[in-house]
Amino acid sequence: MSVLGLDDGIEALNSFIGSGRFPALMLSILIGWPALLLGVLAIPSDAGAMSAFAEQFKVWCLGYDPATGHLELIYVVLLVVNPLVLVALVLAGWWRPLTDAWRLRRSEVLRWAGVGLAGVMLLATGLPALAVTPAGVELADLAFPAEVLRTRHIPPAFDLVDQGGARVSDADLEGNVTLITAVYASCPHTCPIILTETKAALAALPTGLAEQVQVFAITMDPANDGREAMAALADMHSMAAPQYRMLSGDPEAIEPLLDRLGVARERDPETGVIAHANLFILVDRTGRIAYRLALGPQQAQWLPEALELLVREPRSLAPQG
Repeated sequence: MSVLGLDDGIEALNSFIGSGRFPALMLSILIGWPALLLGVLAIPSDAGAMSAFAEQFKVWCLGYDPATGHLELIYVVLLVVNPLVLVALVLAGWWRPLTDAWRLRRSEVLRWAGVGLAGVMLLATGLPALAVTPAGVELADLAFPAEVLRTRHIPPAFDLVDQGGARVSDADLEGNVTLITAVYASCPHTCPIILTETKAALAALPTGLAEQVQVFAITMDPANDGREAMAALADMHSMAAPQYRMLSGDPEAIEPLLDRLGVARERDPETGVIAHANLFILVDRTGRIAYRLALGPQQAQWLPEALELLVREPRSLAPQG
């Protein structure tokens, strides 16, 4: 592109941003998109692929617990408030150009608002695809590949403390089926989803089996998550000991433990937010790591299946080695 052409492009962009067209476009998107997402909450359970997407959306974005039907109200509030804050910023910065354009070129404002809404609707048409695999196969049709995914790794040794002050070590794995995961108390993103999906998986087990699964949730922020913080996290999600153990300890003990468990993580030095892997590590009754699963629609289906398999598995038949 020539310098003249580049200058023309920059001038056209500046003209667009400085006019009433830009706020008309942005306001229609900022209002239309959250309105569409809130509409997901009204999707009935018999709406096919959209129902599958709606449940996953509520789990991921609204802290939905399929076992109880409970939504985290704070997530719903944020879904509405965040776009409204941006709407206020757009109105504050472009009020004059917007009102001038509305007075002099109303059809142009309406046209650009329509472009924004059309973009929102175009994105909406792709939402049902999120509830199926790329090949178009329904998730329920994909069987859990138990033998392919089965491992028999020895987990690392550990000695930590739970939210009630009780000691918890790798010796507590022996003879039990254990789900190990990693979260932290101030996590603003996927940690609540991990805990919600954990409870949902246990709730999906046949009667009497959930009591045979214990959950160890290890903090990824040991410098800040002491017993009190982990106890508050347990209370927030109604995850009581001894079935649910929120584990904390010295950073010198936890950091290498998470490394050996393969929990990738990285802290943003400015915000303190930890970007991390979302893992479910399943340990069989012999104390060996049997499966490693993650968040996602497919593995949300597989998680209770894997737990049921391990609970029903006679210890004598569990893979050794």
